[in-house]
Amino acid sequence: MVQGMFNYQHIAKEKNKFEKEATHRMILVYQVIIIFSIIFAMSFITIQRGQKKRKRLADLREEQYKRSQQYIEDNERQILQLTEKLHSKQEEMSEVERQLYEARKLMLEMENRQIFEKQGTFLLLEKDFHNSSLYIRIHREDDIQLGSSEWEELHQLIDATYSDFTNRLIKLYPQISIEEIHICYLVKMQLSIKKIASIMHITSSGVSQCRRRLYKKFTGEPQNTKKFDKFISDF
Repeated sequence: MVQGMFNYQHIAKEKNKFEKEATHRMILVYQVIIIFSIIFAMSFITIQRGQKKRKRLADLREEQYKRSQQYIEDNERQILQLTEKLHSKQEEMSEVERQLYEARKLMLEMENRQIFEKQGTFLLLEKDFHNSSLYIRIHREDDIQLGSSEWEELHQLIDATYSDFTNRLIKLYPQISIEEIHICYLVKMQLSIKKIASIMHITSSGVSQCRRRLYKKFTGEPQNTKKFDKFISDF
């Protein structure tokens, strides 16, 4: 009986030991699964954000191209080619083909007219902005200091002139700070780095560092101050 009890206790201890080890192994397995699930989810979210950002940037560049002089010239080149085809192959074309060519030509001509009209409207808006008292003050005064009301006025002027400029910046980089937005405003106004530093109460190197960082945040490309200035100018 004593031997039997001893054997039973020994088996019970071994059983408890194996159960604890099995439980520990299961906990480790669950922990590994959870960790990998978190890593996968974070990677998926990061990839999705990257894809959305690249799409927004691609859409922005497409929109900028469609407003550019290059786009107008490309359209005019296509119009010329269509005109030549209509004249040279008129007898070989069916009525349907001829109508398709003419419709395409008409569409390109209308598109160019719309771009010219938008460019004219934009130039008027930009001229009004450049003639505003705040714009003139910022460019003329050496040690100008902008209060909250003046920053808000500049915000309204820039958004009215450059088609919701601020919100489009935020869409590209949602974590952008108000100070970084202000630097974008001043770069858009083509102020010198020294003047931007004076208005923002930071060093010139601080302005350059911010420009480099923002270019990478906006585009995902390597940091570059000149490309940032060009990006903001075209934005």
